[in-house]
Amino acid sequence: MPATKTLTAQLAAFALIAEALGEVPYGDADWTAMPDAVAAVLDDPSPADAAAAALGDADELVCLARGYLNCVALEAALKLREAAGVRAEGWSAADFRHGPMTVARGDLPVLALSASGPAAADVDELVEQLSAGGTPVLRIADRADADLPYATGLAEPLAALPAVVRAQQLALSLALRRGLDPDAPPGLNKVTATR
Repeated sequence: MPATKTLTAQLAAFALIAEALGEVPYGDADWTAMPDAVAAVLDDPSPADAAAAALGDADELVCLARGYLNCVALEAALKLREAAGVRAEGWSAADFRHGPMTVARGDLPVLALSASGPAAADVDELVEQLSAGGTPVLRIADRADADLPYATGLAEPLAALPAVVRAQQLALSLALRRGLDPDAPPGLNKVTATR
C-alpha cells in the first residue's frame, strides 16, 4: 500500500527538529492551526474528485513546485504512480524550465503546487507560461482560486502538510475513478524485502 502516513509524519518531524535546532518562520499559532487545516482537506474530497475528473484518462503528468513544497511535488508524483498508475514525474519548477519544459506541449497535464511565500511567485509565473501555451494546469495551493485548495495563513514550511494530504487525496480519487484499488496497487507490498 502507498505509505502516505510515513511522508506526512516525516514532514511534521523535520519541522519539529528544525524548530528545536534554531529559529524558524513558524510558531505555536501555526502548530495550533495545523490539525484544522489538515482536517479541512480530509473533510472536503470534492476538489480532488473534480481534479481527477479533469485529468480523465491522462496517462502522464508532471508535478511542479519550488522551495518547501518541492518534496510535496515528488510525493504527489510517487502516489499518482503507485495508486493510479499514472506516469508522473516530480520536478522543481526551476529545473523544469531547463529542458524538461519541452514536453509541455498542451497534451501533458501539470499539477503545480505552491504556498504563500517567496517561492509562490516563481510557480505562478511558470503556471501562467504553461497555461498560455495550452498546457492544462491544476493547482494545489493555499488560495481560494486553486483547483485543490487548502487552508491559508500557515507559514510556508508547514503548508507542506495540508498540501501533501491534498495531493494524496488526488491520487486516491484518481485511482478510484479508474477502478483501481489504491490500497493494493500491483507490485507494491507493505514490506519490500531487500538484500
